[in-house]
Amino acid sequence: MGRMRFRSSLSISVAVHVFALVAWTIMPGRWAAQTERIMEIIELEPEQAAADGRYEKTKRVVKTELGRETDRPPPDAFLGERNQIVERQTVHSARIGEAIMEMMKRPRVAGREIRENFLRPRSVLSALGIPVLPPAKNRADAARMFDRTLAPGDSLSQEYVKGLKESERTALSTREFVFYGYFQRIREQLDVAWSRSLREQLLKYYKNGRQLASEMDHTTRVLVTLNSGGEITRVQVVEESGTRDLDDAAVKAFNKAGPFPNPPKGIVDKEGNIKIRWDFILRT
Repeated sequence: MGRMRFRSSLSISVAVHVFALVAWTIMPGRWAAQTERIMEIIELEPEQAAADGRYEKTKRVVKTELGRETDRPPPDAFLGERNQIVERQTVHSARIGEAIMEMMKRPRVAGREIRENFLRPRSVLSALGIPVLPPAKNRADAARMFDRTLAPGDSLSQEYVKGLKESERTALSTREFVFYGYFQRIREQLDVAWSRSLREQLLKYYKNGRQLASEMDHTTRVLVTLNSGGEITRVQVVEESGTRDLDDAAVKAFNKAGPFPNPPKGIVDKEGNIKIRWDFILRT
C-alpha cells in the first residue's frame, strides 16, 4: 500500500467483533483509578469528517473473510490486512445472548442441566446463565452455570460495524493497513480479557438485583495510552455506557490484556506514546 501520512497521534478505528476501536475527537471523561494500570493509544490524525459519514468507515481496522484482491480498493474501504473488494458488505454480529446460545451447542458445555436452563423462554441476558432477579439461594448456582458455559478459550466477541447488514459472515472491502498485524494482536488478547471481565461484572450486577435494558447497544469508549514498549500507562473512559459495571469491565479488560510489546515505530508519537481509542459494545 502507499505510504500513509502520520502526524503526532494516530487515530484509527478497529471493528473488533463486539468491540470497536473508533477514531473521534477527544472528549472529557473520567480517568481510571490511580490504583489501576493505565494505557496509551496510537492515533491517526483525523481528516475532516465527510458529510456522508465515510470518515468513520475509512478509519476502522477490521477482520474480514477474503474477498477479491484489487489494486484499487474503494475510497471508503475499511482498513484491513490487504487490498480487497467484495460485492456486498455484511457483518456477522450476534447479540450477547445469541453468542452464549451458540456456545451451548458445543458438546463440552452442553450438559443437560445447563441446556434446559438456557432453553427456557427468558430475556436475552438471562441466556448468560444469570437469572434475572434470582432468589438468593440460586445466585451461586447461576455463577457456576455461567463459568461452565463460558469455557476457557471461548470469546463473546464478534465483528460489529454499525449500519451494515448483518449476516452469517463478515465480508468487507478493505485497503491494506501496514500496522494491521499489531492491532490484530491487541484484538486477540482483548477478546479473552473482555469475555472474562464482562462475566465478572455482570455477575456482580445481577447479584445486586439489577437488570440491563434489552435491545440496546451499551457502548463504553476508552482512550488507552501505551509507552514505546507497548506497556499500558493510562486508560481513560471518555464516553460511558450508562452502566458503571460495564465501564469498569472495559477498563479491567484492557489492563488484563496488556502489555502489547514490540509496537511498530511508525505508530509511536514524538512524545514516545501510542494512543488508541477503543469501543467496547455489549449488545443486549
